Amino acid sequence: MIRHVFPPLILLFLSKASLAFSPSRKRFLVLPSRHERTKNDMHGLIKTNNHRCDTQLKSSSSPDPNPLGVGGGEQNEIRVNWAVRKYNAYIRMLDKKPLITQIMTVGLITATGDILSQCLEARVAGTSLILNWARLSAFAISGAFFVGPYVHTWYGVLWKLGRWQEQKYGLSRSWQVMTQTIVDQTVGVAVFFPVYFYVFEAVEAALGLRVPNFSYATEKIRTELLSLLVTQYKVWPLTNIINFAFVPKNLRVLVSSIVSVFWNAYLCTRIA
Repeated sequence: MIRHVFPPLILLFLSKASLAFSPSRKRFLVLPSRHERTKNDMHGLIKTNNHRCDTQLKSSSSPDPNPLGVGGGEQNEIRVNWAVRKYNAYIRMLDKKPLITQIMTVGLITATGDILSQCLEARVAGTSLILNWARLSAFAISGAFFVGPYVHTWYGVLWKLGRWQEQKYGLSRSWQVMTQTIVDQTVGVAVFFPVYFYVFEAVEAALGLRVPNFSYATEKIRTELLSLLVTQYKVWPLTNIINFAFVPKNLRVLVSSIVSVFWNAYLCTRIA
């Protein structure tokens, strides 16, 4: 009985072993379990997603074949996302290092204002534009190291004034904005503009390796300050009302500086 049973069992075992053995690879083929198949499928999905991300990054880093955005939905979306990322990075810089960020911002915008001013002067005179780099550098340095810190500190004072009115007298936001604007357009203006004339003269003299001529700055103040104040009262009261009423505290210098691009185009012609 045993002799009749064992031979078929041995043959069955050998047949199964032959199916599970690969002569070409010289090893047993082990079928993956259900868990391993799921794991392999997940690895394949991850590789596919990584390949898609790499393709998108390469396409976004390549030159834009349609810079005007005509009919390019994906390109416009990439451009908007880039602008949003830069804006968020700027906000983070304002939160972490407000003074340094605002110094750099105002210096850049002041220099831009002077470039615009020199372009307008050349256009009015009917001559070709030749940038005065000494003047441009003087305005950029004055903006970065005087205007930026001054405006940053002064806006902080005005913000504290508004909080003090609210806590001490319970004044509404409208009254706070009105008070901040009046103080800014009286005390702030009276301090800022005369000092700016002297700072610019000192910086320009240092860049030109000469002695500052403060009597010339005083004469400029005497002849230019009144018309300068009249013009600035047409621009800044409304700007400051909007700035104090609707703009967050850490963005007020940015808004003020954007308006200052065009204001500086006028101001540079008066101070220089």
